[in-house]
Amino acid sequence: MKFSDLIKRELISGRDFGVELNLGFQSHYDFLKSIKSFNPNNSVEVVLFHTDDISLCLDRAKTRHEQGLHLVPPETIQEMYDNTIPLLKENLHLTTSLLAIDVTANDIEPELRIKYKDDSTKLEVFGRQSIWIEKELIPILQLAIKQRLELSPNETKKVPKHRRGPKL
Repeated sequence: MKFSDLIKRELISGRDFGVELNLGFQSHYDFLKSIKSFNPNNSVEVVLFHTDDISLCLDRAKTRHEQGLHLVPPETIQEMYDNTIPLLKENLHLTTSLLAIDVTANDIEPELRIKYKDDSTKLEVFGRQSIWIEKELIPILQLAIKQRLELSPNETKKVPKHRRGPKL
C-alpha cells in the first residue's frame, strides 16, 4: 500500500496516527496542510527535536549511512537545519501543540524544554534554554499567543474539545 493511501485510510477512519517528518522543507508542511484541509478539526501535534550543534545532525546521518541506511548529503542536512525554525514560524498555525526537545552532545537523554498549545494563553518553559529556544522559538510562540489574545472572541479558533480528529 502506498504511503498516501495509508494516510487517506487513517483520515477516513478517524483513528489517531503518527507520522515522523523532519519539517525542514516546505513539502513537509504541505503534507500537514493536506491533513488539515481533509478536516480542519484534525490535530497536528509536533514534537520538535532540535539542537544548537548541527554537527550532531551530520554525525547522526553519517552513522546511519555507515549502518546501511540511505545517505543524506551534508548539504541537505544543512538546508533542512537552516529551514526548520523559519518554516515552523511560517506554519505554526497548522499545529495544535508543540513540544520542543533540546538535543545536546552531553545529554544522555534529550530534555523537554517547551510545551505549547494553540488554545492556551501561556507557554510552559522548563530548565535551562539553549540558543535556538531562547532566541528563536520562544519569541515565535510568544508572538502567536499575543496575536491570539488580541483576536476578538468571534475570530478565535473554536474546535470542540471532545473530538479534535486524528493526531500527527
